[in-house]
Amino acid sequence: MNPRSEPSVLPFIVFSDLVIREQGTGKISLIGTFELFNAPSFPFQTPPFFATIGITNIHLSRAAGESVSEVNVNIRVEDPKSGHVFGNATGKVGVLEGKTLPREAVIPLALPLPPMTFAEPGTVNVVLHVDNEKVGERTLRIIPVSAATIQ
Repeated sequence: MNPRSEPSVLPFIVFSDLVIREQGTGKISLIGTFELFNAPSFPFQTPPFFATIGITNIHLSRAAGESVSEVNVNIRVEDPKSGHVFGNATGKVGVLEGKTLPREAVIPLALPLPPMTFAEPGTVNVVLHVDNEKVGERTLRIIPVSAATIQ
């Protein structure tokens, strides 16, 4: 099978308060990971936060004369019913000229998301696109502090 015909895969999306990338090794440390927002009241404004993604099977192409091959990445926080976008972030994944990227390599990318306002409790979809192709999503819950959380 032609590897270009296989879609990119999204093994994970992790939410955190902060991301630190170690100089030299490039290792990522996620600080304050979470699965939901506990809102003290509504409307609720989130603090800025990060969505760290891991993608595999990405197909890098290079324009003539460029030394880096790259793909564009976009993550959006959307209302699952209306499609309204509360916030988004973009980034690029690239490889230096002369380097190869195995299909199965998991590439981590931390994307900073801005503060967002939610009028009421609910669930939103966090959707990832690679070169304008949807590759995956996960939900993010916004609940009142008084609600019981099931982990």
